[in-house]
Amino acid sequence: MKITHYCNSFISVKSGSSTIVCDPWLGKADNNAWLSYPLHKNGSKILNNINPNYIYISHLHNDHFDPKILKKFKNKDKIKIIIKKFDNKRLKSKIRELKFKNIIEIEPWKKVKLNKLFNITIVPQETNTKDNLETKIEYDLDTSILIQSNVTKELFYNNVDNPLSKKDILKFKKFINSNYKKKIDVVCFPLGGASEYPQCFV
Repeated sequence: MKITHYCNSFISVKSGSSTIVCDPWLGKADNNAWLSYPLHKNGSKILNNINPNYIYISHLHNDHFDPKILKKFKNKDKIKIIIKKFDNKRLKSKIRELKFKNIIEIEPWKKVKLNKLFNITIVPQETNTKDNLETKIEYDLDTSILIQSNVTKELFYNNVDNPLSKKDILKFKKFINSNYKKKIDVVCFPLGGASEYPQCFV
């Protein structure tokens, strides 16, 4: 398994001849509120050069779902877009607006064989914040992805911005032990995060 980090959650994972790209974003987002470092202007060129078989979009925030880069992707007929099967279909609708035809909606907490080279699991957001504050807010926004190479059996976990609590992490560990029967080899875990209302107020 070969893992390449470009920026933020923009990561490519290659196993054999198959490649998954996570959250392709480089440049500016939210009217310059977010800037990649270093600041790239050729995010779409980088994505087209990778030419992945799959693109995983974790959630709607445009430093993860970047319509500008995705709009310029050339192989829209062949690429498969992976998202969680959300109750709210807003993300799926926005991807369809960009003329992508193959959208794979995956149920959370399932070990899914994508092809002979990859297994994946989508880990849903189950907690509002990492501080275990009691809230009445239903907040199904973010996701994480667990990727396994069927060649090397290595496991890669990309947490993205998903605010897993200690309880969530223990549930995740139990799931991995039962379904993958091995430890994670590589983890990308954020040092901090930011969000709009309501999350930033709880």
